[in-house]
Amino acid sequence: MCKLPQRCLLTGLVSLFVFSLVSASALPTAELIYQVGKKESSQASVIGKISDWLFGAKNNEDNFTMISGVAVDSADNIYLADTEKGRIVALNPQGKALARKDIGAGILKSPLGVALDRQGNIYVTDSALNQLLVFNSSGDVILAKSGADAKGGGLLRPSGVLVDKLSGRIIVSDTGNHRLQVYDQAGKFLSFIGQAGTREGDLNFPTFLAQDKNGNLYIVDTINCRVQVFDPNFKFIGKFGNSGDAMGSFGRPKGIAIDSDNRIYITDSFFNGVVVFDEAKKPVLFFSGSADNKTSLSAPMGVAVNSRGELIVADSRNNRLDVFRINW
Repeated sequence: MCKLPQRCLLTGLVSLFVFSLVSASALPTAELIYQVGKKESSQASVIGKISDWLFGAKNNEDNFTMISGVAVDSADNIYLADTEKGRIVALNPQGKALARKDIGAGILKSPLGVALDRQGNIYVTDSALNQLLVFNSSGDVILAKSGADAKGGGLLRPSGVLVDKLSGRIIVSDTGNHRLQVYDQAGKFLSFIGQAGTREGDLNFPTFLAQDKNGNLYIVDTINCRVQVFDPNFKFIGKFGNSGDAMGSFGRPKGIAIDSDNRIYITDSFFNGVVVFDEAKKPVLFFSGSADNKTSLSAPMGVAVNSRGELIVADSRNNRLDVFRINW
């Protein structure tokens, strides 16, 4: 976790909410549209696991166990990494299960990141297998990579994955090795991005990734408590965020998404919320649930934005998916 000021442990959430209250007239608000999944008590979870072992798991859209990554396709269908159940679940834009089998069931062990390409192929990182796996639209494995084809070793606890919209290159957060790995469309290793450290361009447990409309790459540099930005040729061009409890600072940033207006949405699993930045990287909103207090987030991870601008959040510790509308 990022090194936070001692007062952060007691006042972090308070200061963020105070900022929102003082500036409410100038800030957008988050409105909950719907949720998928049910928060279970620990006792119910234990009973459920015993039942799954005896009678088989009930793999439906209301039965998640720690959601990590989330992505949307061109039709706004939602794909989420149901990490502890070892599968990718596909939902329609209304949150109902698509009429297809779970993707990767029986193959995946601990999926974290998920992404899609224009052909409908599904890219998944598995932190237990230390692999990148690619499934076609029928759910068959068409590629499995354990890491670089050159000196430097394989993947170690990979998390985020992104398919470059401009080149089709596959970019993977090689989290345990504090770097990214880049592959071509056929899975051939091309290059590394970053190395362990705190300087510009260095990484410290990078997690999720996003790309803006100009093709720039955004990397959530989790333990350095910042987001780093690289151009389409992977040259460092900027960073924002730091460790702390002020608006625009982070405790443990994880997921990232960018909308068509280049607004940036970053989940913070320490502060149990989402920080929103405008195109100029200025923070404009923090929320930890809906404005009407009907829901609250708990250790959110992956996040995605659909074509309607709706925000889809992997509410990890609550074992559910939350979909918000941001009222600008």
